[in-house]
Amino acid sequence: LRRLIDLYPGDTSGDNAYRRLASIHRRRSETDDEEQTLERYASYDSDATDVFVRLIELARERDDREALKRNAGRLMAVNPLTPIPHSALAFAAEQEDDHASAVTAYQSLLELSPNDPATVHFGLAKHLAATGESQEAKRHSLQALEVAPRYREAQRLLLRLTSIRPAEDSVDSPPQ
Repeated sequence: LRRLIDLYPGDTSGDNAYRRLASIHRRRSETDDEEQTLERYASYDSDATDVFVRLIELARERDDREALKRNAGRLMAVNPLTPIPHSALAFAAEQEDDHASAVTAYQSLLELSPNDPATVHFGLAKHLAATGESQEAKRHSLQALEVAPRYREAQRLLLRLTSIRPAEDSVDSPPQ
């Protein structure tokens, strides 16, 4: 198969040598070799969505955020209406504490009618709260609880967001 790839590296037909070799590496649990083969194939076929999905999975397993973001971007370029790249970008943003990127990714996920809207609403609420948008964070916490009323983390976040804080100008403070 390697010889076939060397002879005709641009073969992007359905059952090409890259796919076969990557499949062999996967069955042998040789993830590094599988990833190299898939990356090489992806450089020739920009429409290989299944390859991008697998590269996202491999990057997530290795906690390689750069590869995760790169392959999520590739997949979004081909099919922006699939939730997989948006979910991957949300995961990467959470790992890097990049709240603005996480908000964008979670908002995109919500537009795609996710299978688990409570988790998406909670993730969005958590990152909105971190960016200081507490009203929006409250709204999304409530939406998470609307879908899953016993969602403990969403309950805690909502309590934290709605807790009564002492006023800065209390009755006991001296006038300024």
